[in-house]
Amino acid sequence: MVVDGLDCFFVSSMVHTEALLKVVSERIASLGHLPYTDFTVQRFSGLEQETRRMDVGNNSDWTAELRSCIVCYQKIIEFLQRLEKAMNIMVLIQLSFSMLNLCMALYQQTKIPDLSSALKYILYLPFPTMKIFFYCWAAHSVKEQGEEVSWAAYRCAWPDSNQDFRKNLAITMCRAQRPLLLTAGQIYPINKNAFVSLVKASYSYYTLLRQFEDK
Repeated sequence: MVVDGLDCFFVSSMVHTEALLKVVSERIASLGHLPYTDFTVQRFSGLEQETRRMDVGNNSDWTAELRSCIVCYQKIIEFLQRLEKAMNIMVLIQLSFSMLNLCMALYQQTKIPDLSSALKYILYLPFPTMKIFFYCWAAHSVKEQGEEVSWAAYRCAWPDSNQDFRKNLAITMCRAQRPLLLTAGQIYPINKNAFVSLVKASYSYYTLLRQFEDK
């Protein structure tokens, strides 16, 4: 129960981090755009474009808002670093045991002649798989949302902004292009590719056991 509780805590922390990154992305993308404007669809008239360009160039509040977003982004990175430090060893152990449990469940299923007992092992199979999936899915979502911050910076109204705003925005984009990776034991990145690799490894170990048995 304690281990399952920690699993839920770590996964929910990663989901919460993804939500915070999404909020920061939306705040950055909205810089320079009017609150009521859907800037991906609506087009401005010539007069509106000119008024908007003048407001952006002279409005120092936008630079302050960008700096506020940068501070929030830095705090999110610090939180992720602490989270990764707290969970990386446990995640490595959890993923390893889940992979072995999946392998042994597959092997035991083929060894039991009783249909009812074999059915119990079949019903057990999704649980280690889901544990691996939730970790990999949550960590991968954090990585994708971290990359979205750079795209959000590109979508704001930077062409009409002043030089200081563009300089700060460029620094933000460069930092956001560095992936926010969570690892297992600081050696194995946790993502969707890791989930596929672990499931394949479980099946490979299962086939290896079957080959030893046949010999």
